[in-house]
Amino acid sequence: MFESAKPLLRLALPALMALPVFYASQAVAQAYPDKPIKLVVPFAAGGTTDALGRIFAQAFSQSIGQSVVVENRPGAGSAFGIDIVAKSPADGYTLLWGSADGLAVLPAIRTNLPYNAEKDLTPITLFAAAPFVYALHPSIPAKSVADFVRYAKANPGKINYGSPGVGSVAHLATALLETRIGIKLTHVPYKGGSQAISDLISGQIEMTTTSPTVILPFVQAGSISAIAQTGQMRSPLLPNVPTMVEAGYGDFVVGSWFGLLGPANLPDGVTKALKETSERIKANPELQTQFKQVGADLMDARSIDFKAFIKDNIKMWKDVVSKAGIQVQTE
Repeated sequence: MFESAKPLLRLALPALMALPVFYASQAVAQAYPDKPIKLVVPFAAGGTTDALGRIFAQAFSQSIGQSVVVENRPGAGSAFGIDIVAKSPADGYTLLWGSADGLAVLPAIRTNLPYNAEKDLTPITLFAAAPFVYALHPSIPAKSVADFVRYAKANPGKINYGSPGVGSVAHLATALLETRIGIKLTHVPYKGGSQAISDLISGQIEMTTTSPTVILPFVQAGSISAIAQTGQMRSPLLPNVPTMVEAGYGDFVVGSWFGLLGPANLPDGVTKALKETSERIKANPELQTQFKQVGADLMDARSIDFKAFIKDNIKMWKDVVSKAGIQVQTE
């Protein structure tokens, strides 16, 4: 009798040994979170990423009944803050409010990052996206994309455009415009977007790529013109500015995006709990309004593989970098 039972015992033993691990994982997930969560925003306070991260943190905190503390850790184009999260314990108490800048663009333009965006993080959920606006100084005689293309082709290299810096999403979104419509612009990198806007208003540069929120008051005042935006649909902040799709560039949809990530090897139960809560708070009317006021649209990420999404974005931006002849940074 006992001899005949041995094969069954051998088959059952691995499963029995795994039970403590399974139940321990379930217990951790059920108890989570039992202390405050730190949300790292890898940019300085006051910008779009920071504003959205704080709105998210407040709504998330209210939903789970636990504090979510925003910690700004700017530096190296967001690489510094991302690396902090990548090297944190995988317990769900240090999370990243990440964006396209550090998760897709930097990996496309830098080979010396201290983290691997595809391997060192656990993508939890894609939360929101924000389009860009191509803005011009009134000295450029263009009221539409077609006008701009004609003028730019007649004046190659004479239009100076400002960006928040080399390798920023705004920089590459303008490089994409150049390669897509066959024009040549001159890049003027700044250490932030605000100085680019100031110089655009004063006429030191002729163009910049920025967010609807930033550009809105200047468009309303007539000091800057907006010829197109890059979202799938028009931003409600700029209902009279057409999209690139409407301008005849059917698949020209690009912008920044924002999501929640943790360190690699985050427990499945914790990841699931964070994703479910993130999706649930998107139904919060106050959060929806606040995100729209900052110029971002919430995304239904329930069917989106965030990990694959990041991989595809890195590939896309690497292609833009190659076609635009942008030098990849190796040091």
